[in-house]
Amino acid sequence: MKCVIIEDDIVQRVFLRGLLEKINNIQVHSEYSNPIEYLQVHKEIRPEIIFLDIEMPEMTGIDFLNSITLQCPVIVTAAKKEYAFDVFNFNVVSYLLKPIHLTDLIKAIEKANVVAEESKDYLFVKSIGSLHKVLYNDILFVKGAVDYIEIFTKTKKYLVNSSLNNIETTLPQDRFVRIHRSHIVSIDYITKIENNYVIINNEELKISDTYKNILLEKIKSI
Repeated sequence: MKCVIIEDDIVQRVFLRGLLEKINNIQVHSEYSNPIEYLQVHKEIRPEIIFLDIEMPEMTGIDFLNSITLQCPVIVTAAKKEYAFDVFNFNVVSYLLKPIHLTDLIKAIEKANVVAEESKDYLFVKSIGSLHKVLYNDILFVKGAVDYIEIFTKTKKYLVNSSLNNIETTLPQDRFVRIHRSHIVSIDYITKIENNYVIINNEELKISDTYKNILLEKIKSI
């Protein structure tokens, strides 16, 4: 994950960067001594996590959070507890007190990962030699075979060299449900459930006994 650090104290920046370098899959893209510097370039950077100090001259961390709508999780780093209540009205996933401990930092990043994944509304799939951005909202259902899957959307079908198990872990659990060892469907596009079949876009997809209760629980029929 690509992250940025916004911290006016150079000693604290170096310390935090050192901790982050010990964690896999975290890349410190850039560092800023105040939020104003970051605001000048943020549209080009698109970080996946922001580490934000609170007490800074010119513009505080809370001023910064008030000034921008952030599209990524924020982990606040602070010397005092007193600002914790103020920041959680924003996209803040963790509030770490200095000096920061590595174990607490790892937990905060894991939480940020979950939040980032839940807020994502698309996935990239490789089909016929190209990468395609597919919105979750466009996916009707997915069919699986031995060594490939077919993703059916509102407008086209993607043939992907992957497994149904793999895409099942990627799709949002609250919007998609597995109904058969070979089928995952979008709950939003189910028009009817009849005779052990789900009807989506005039396509009948069989429900197996293994997954029937899971499906019925998710749709919460009345």
